[in-house]
Amino acid sequence: MKNIITLFALVATCLHMNGQVEYTNFKDSDSEATQILDQLYRYISEATDYTVDFSLTLEYSGEQPHIENGKLSQAGDNYILDLDSQTIYASEATQWTHLKDENEVLIDSRDQEDIDENLSLTPLGLLSLYRGEDFVYAILNTEPFESSTRYFIEFKPLDDYSDYSKIRVNIVDHKVPNLEEITVFNKDGSRYVINIDEMLVDQELTDEYFQFDKSKHPGIHIEDVRL
Repeated sequence: MKNIITLFALVATCLHMNGQVEYTNFKDSDSEATQILDQLYRYISEATDYTVDFSLTLEYSGEQPHIENGKLSQAGDNYILDLDSQTIYASEATQWTHLKDENEVLIDSRDQEDIDENLSLTPLGLLSLYRGEDFVYAILNTEPFESSTRYFIEFKPLDDYSDYSKIRVNIVDHKVPNLEEITVFNKDGSRYVINIDEMLVDQELTDEYFQFDKSKHPGIHIEDVRL
């Protein structure tokens, strides 16, 4: 689960070496790319809540790609991550993990450290990384798209020991910015591709929406692992 959320987060994590400029500092990042990322960040961060429908393709050398579909909703500290195999509900101090094939729910507690760590890996939390000093990025290419422009932004970690070699982000610069795709290239040769099918904001999601409702799952086994 953390790996998938982490991938989302990488909306702002890695680089392009373009032309004769040596990109060695976050200040070398492309100002036009920063403007586009700013627009997308404000669009999400100023919403009361957001939901993303996505597909995730995992590619490993010599293996068939693995595709998983999912949905992530977040409002403040609360979120739901719904995957093919499991659904994670996180609301206030409690987290429910619904293991679909096992027809089981694990209940655990969330402390502030857990909340901060998990939220830092959501799209909004990770998108904010471009505002830091650990990565450099630039526009790799552009192409016309309908009445707008599609931007291909590439990011590079400034840390030589990062697990990532590069990350590419596709954003369509509509009146409302549209995040289309994130491709993460790992140094071990694996690759992750996240396609964003739809993003909705300001749906007025209630606190109860982020809590597991056992009445909707008759016969399910509940295991409370809170101390």
